[in-house]
Order: sequence, then C-alpha cells, then structure tokens
Amino acid sequence: MVESTKLLDHYGYLVQRSYLYEGFNTFRSKFAKYLSTKISEYSGKKLNLSDVGDFHLLLEEHDIDIHKFIASLELKRKLPDYLVSDPFISGMLNRLSELLGKKYILHTNTVYFRVCRPNFDDSNDLHRDTWFSNYADVLNIYLPLSGSYNDSALQIVPFSHKWKDEDVTPSMEAGGGRKYVKNGVAYSAPTIGYSKYEIKTHRPDVVEGDFMIFDPRIIHGKGDNFSLETRFSFEFRIEEI
Repeated sequence: MVESTKLLDHYGYLVQRSYLYEGFNTFRSKFAKYLSTKISEYSGKKLNLSDVGDFHLLLEEHDIDIHKFIASLELKRKLPDYLVSDPFISGMLNRLSELLGKKYILHTNTVYFRVCRPNFDDSNDLHRDTWFSNYADVLNIYLPLSGSYNDSALQIVPFSHKWKDEDVTPSMEAGGGRKYVKNGVAYSAPTIGYSKYEIKTHRPDVVEGDFMIFDPRIIHGKGDNFSLETRFSFEFRIEEI
C-alpha cells in the first residue's frame, strides 16, 4: 500500500492487476452485448458482436461510420447506469481503495468507454486532464478490455506530473463547449500548445485484467492503435471520500 503510493507519486502512474478475472470477463461480455444492441438499433439489422476486439471488422462489414454511430448513442461514450452499478465496478473501487489505503468512489458516478480502431486516428492528442477544472483533484483509471499492447496502449509521459503549469500549456482553453478538431472530428481535450521539455511518450504494458492509475497532471493520449484488434478501454476517475 505505502509502496504503491510512493511509486504513483514518483512516476505519475502505476500499473496493477485487478485480480477480478471472472468479474472482468463477465463485464466484458455484458459490454459486448450492450454494443451489439446499439449497433443493431443503429443499422436496422440484427448484429452480434461476440468479441469487442472485432468491433472494427463488424463496422467495416456493414459499412457503419463509427463517428456517426457514437453520436447516435443517447449517452455517447458514457456507460448506462446498469453497467456502472455492476459488481465488477464496485469490485474495482474496493481494489483501488485497498491498494491506495484510502476510500475512493467514482467521480460523478460516471464511466466512459474509449474506442480506437487499428490504423485509424481515433484517439485524443496528448493533453493534461488538469486543463479541465473539474478533474484537478481526482485520479484517472485506464482499464483496457481489448487491443492494449505495446503498439496500441494509451501513451503517457512519465514524470510530467511534476512539470509546472507554465511548463506545458494547451493549444486552446479547455471546457465551455470548445472542441479541438482533428481530421474533421471534434475532441473535448485540446492538444499541447507549448512544452518547455521534450515530450517522450511511453506505452505502459497494460494488458487485459490490468489497469493503470495515473495522476491528472500527467500528459497522456495519442493512443494510436497498430495492433490487429479494436482497442476498447474504460476510463473513469476516482475521488477520495
């Protein structure tokens, strides 16, 4: 517990195992079923996504535009309440509280999913979450479901949580409905406008069943996917109570 906190403070991130293997696999199946239902509703066809890693193949086969599909979802990339309240999520919170020696809950009771197809630029550019005022006092969790390898995992910049605010600044002010547009797609997080230091990214080895905790000040993003699978991951933030 003390060692984990020291490592997180030092590097700005920490990779751990969930040890919730059965719950993880069950939850992954529930999420695939949720996606299958939504894709079927969107396309007007009865489609089944048996493995979330094959998401890009299903979309290509049926000529479905991913951005239009995501936009069609009532909650966009937020998980519905019945998945947020799943025992796996509460188990993750207990694991995190045990690991860090403090009691944590979901920030705003929200879990997002992120999707990045192979060889598509589907990810946010590098950024800091503290550029959003409501994320200043939380910890970030990256929990991959599929496609998270050394050529596809979320990238981070170790030690960048120690950089001062004036050492790295955004290309535009975050929040307030402003969007950073990349390849015609709008993202809520702006990219880096200026950095005093050289940006050296690292892809931590976060495979299925693992998760990464990282400081909201650490630079992260640019999770280009060069694997053969769609990378699905859950992103949520925790706050101490």
